[in-house]
Amino acid sequence: MKRDRTGKFIRNWDSEPKQAVNLSLTPTAWQVLQQRAYKYGISRSELVERYARSLECNADNDFDENEQVEVTAQPSDRQVINILESISDAFIAFDREWRYTYVNQEAVRLLKRSKEELIGECIWDLFPDLCGTNLERMLKKAVDEQTAFVFEDYYAPLDTWGEFHVYPSTDGLSLLVKDITERKRTEAAQDNQRQWLEAVLNLLPIPLIFIEPETARFTFFNEAVKQMAGSEIPRDRSAGVYDRDFYCTDATGQLIPPDQLPAIRVARGEKIDGAELNWHTPNGVYPLLVYGDILPAMHDRSATGVIVFQDIGDRKQVESQLQQSHHFIQQVADATPGLLYIYDLIEQRNVYVNCQIAEVLGYTPTQVQAMGKYLFTQLMHPDDLATLPAQIERLNKAQDGEIIELEYRMRHANGEWHWLWSRELIFARTDDGLPAQVIGISHDITERKRAEADSAAGRGTTATCSVFCPNHCLGCRFTNELRHVFSQCS
Repeated sequence: MKRDRTGKFIRNWDSEPKQAVNLSLTPTAWQVLQQRAYKYGISRSELVERYARSLECNADNDFDENEQVEVTAQPSDRQVINILESISDAFIAFDREWRYTYVNQEAVRLLKRSKEELIGECIWDLFPDLCGTNLERMLKKAVDEQTAFVFEDYYAPLDTWGEFHVYPSTDGLSLLVKDITERKRTEAAQDNQRQWLEAVLNLLPIPLIFIEPETARFTFFNEAVKQMAGSEIPRDRSAGVYDRDFYCTDATGQLIPPDQLPAIRVARGEKIDGAELNWHTPNGVYPLLVYGDILPAMHDRSATGVIVFQDIGDRKQVESQLQQSHHFIQQVADATPGLLYIYDLIEQRNVYVNCQIAEVLGYTPTQVQAMGKYLFTQLMHPDDLATLPAQIERLNKAQDGEIIELEYRMRHANGEWHWLWSRELIFARTDDGLPAQVIGISHDITERKRAEADSAAGRGTTATCSVFCPNHCLGCRFTNELRHVFSQCS
């Protein structure tokens, strides 16, 4: 007979047949069994055996006072199972050979396998795609280090994101898995919306900055700001920090105190209505006129400070630029100026167009999308349609963030031809890196084109004016002025 660590003989039940059973216990119960078995120098199976036999006869026949197993009121196996089956998270238990010993109903749903298919099988045999993944590495690390921890991971074959709570023991591992797939999809959708918004803002020629009011840190710069700065600006840069690359002076050349910078004032809740300053950057010094305000929280987004500014070095453009800046700061939260659209290059159809289409071309968004792949053949001028393949080729070669400009004619709902000026960039790519969708903003430049045509006609235009307009000299001057204005907008 064997002796335990105290030297006492251990009863031998080897002559009796044994029956293998699945015993479902909580991690706490398993730990208690482990500690008691170690204390008495016996296995957990023998500890359970002794306790079971003590129920058949007096405990004194099988244990002396020093060997008594302390029994406290614990829920029955069925109660434990009921609890595990009622929780909304998946619970999985493995033995030391990575075989499934227990799975609750949520785990069955998550793994898309029945209990009969799982129990007794090795996870790496049932799900060979897990081998070599981060999930395998983390689970084995938990067992090797006997450390409990939490992590998130994605399993592609099941298209599932999980939050894994890992509890290792010397007998194996318990795993609590929360299905966070919907949360991740929501986060991805929000990220797509953010990318869409940034793509739109990067098309705007007006420099624009977003600020987090609580921390007075920059959260976004559009491409117009980066081009002016001449270098990349860290997104989390504090608005009140000066360095040798970026600082501001007033009209007299004096350094503006950090707490009086427009960005800091906006973060404090002040409205900036045309502050003039000089912005010193690695790319040069820019005299700027600045507008700023706080956009209130809306659509599940927190309040955001917005600043727009214009280079007023060329005083001939001040009036137009101020008007655009003021209009933009008032409307940036409500609507995007111009005809905004997304075109699918693969499906050859418009997938989005804003309501400005009605003002520019006289169609509703529904009518435009109903045209499908026949949009350009129905509305684009034949001469411009012939150049469309060349434009698509330019887009195929464009880099991310590169803006492609073009001018073309589209037929209005009333039958007239309208000139449009568009700025486009790649919005989405295929898995192979090819352009899939483009996003663009178009403006109606018909009047500018007419002014240019009248100017090119020279004296012929003057003669025409003299015939049809009694104030032909004034009309010609107006035409030239109109051409100048539109050329400045270009």
